[in-house]
Amino acid sequence: MAVCMPSFHEVLRTLADIIGGQSMLRRADEAWSLDRIPEGTQVTYMCNESGDRLAAVVSDINATVYLGGKLILMPENSMIKMAGCRYVDETLADAFEEVLNMTRSVFNQQEGSEHLTPEPMQALPNPRSDDCEPWLQNPTERLDLIGDGPLGTMRIAFLFR
Repeated sequence: MAVCMPSFHEVLRTLADIIGGQSMLRRADEAWSLDRIPEGTQVTYMCNESGDRLAAVVSDINATVYLGGKLILMPENSMIKMAGCRYVDETLADAFEEVLNMTRSVFNQQEGSEHLTPEPMQALPNPRSDDCEPWLQNPTERLDLIGDGPLGTMRIAFLFR
């Protein structure tokens, strides 16, 4: 079995439903190059029932803080401060992981797709290091989102092995 990519619109609609409004994200014109990752970039691996990492969600600090912060109703000035510090505390990390947990339902509902479960979010190591999954540089499928919001530009990449 494999992981099947849902439509771009399904992902955006789900994110908008989660944060309680219209999503500020759109499909990126170009894929996000992981060769130059900004400080604070996070990765959440998605695993099948055997524990194999089949997908990953890579998010920059602004996307992580904004989506997680919106879920827990964090005041915008607190989100701006946290994003400026390039820091994600445990509460915000848990909130962002919950956003991804709800979003994965879109992927799990695709016919022929394996059931995915997220691992805990972690800082993305240099993609060329031994600590990083090599397929992140050349995924078989990907969906790159970009948007502008109160924290500045936000980027998220859904990557499939």
